[in-house]
Amino acid sequence: MSKKSISQKRAMRKQQERAALGNIFNVFLAGLAAECVLFLVYRCYVGGSVQSFLVWDDILNVMIWVGLGAFLGGIITAVVKKNDAKIRKIGLIAGFSSLFLSIVSFISTWFFDTGVTALCIMVPVVTILGLVYFLYQRECFVSTALLAGTLFTNWVCGKGLGGYWATLVTV
Repeated sequence: MSKKSISQKRAMRKQQERAALGNIFNVFLAGLAAECVLFLVYRCYVGGSVQSFLVWDDILNVMIWVGLGAFLGGIITAVVKKNDAKIRKIGLIAGFSSLFLSIVSFISTWFFDTGVTALCIMVPVVTILGLVYFLYQRECFVSTALLAGTLFTNWVCGKGLGGYWATLVTV
């Protein structure tokens, strides 16, 4: 039986802490970038002039399909280059970033003001949930995610989701 020395255990613990801190920074930076994109869409598309609305409407309609294509390209790159960790990671990041842009474009064009507002609220909540996931135990994450989902559901019902759907979502 080989036992690990105290210095090896300390080095392993330090490496785990660095990995957790790196994950926390990545989640925070991804949330910050996503919120900047949403504020840009809100400022230029929802709160802009008619001319900027028309330009951004064209951009967002094209971005739906370009984002989906780039998502598929990133996923295919990650699958094909599964032995090269760096290229695989770049492919996954590019793919899911493109998917996010595609979803934002779709929600912005179909639901306009309320969709962009909901996304502006959801991105910080998801970012904080990611931070909770990497900082605390999984049970705390699950209970926090359930609480956030409940609060978001009540917010959606209060914004005018009436009738049958309000009762179904509340239940």
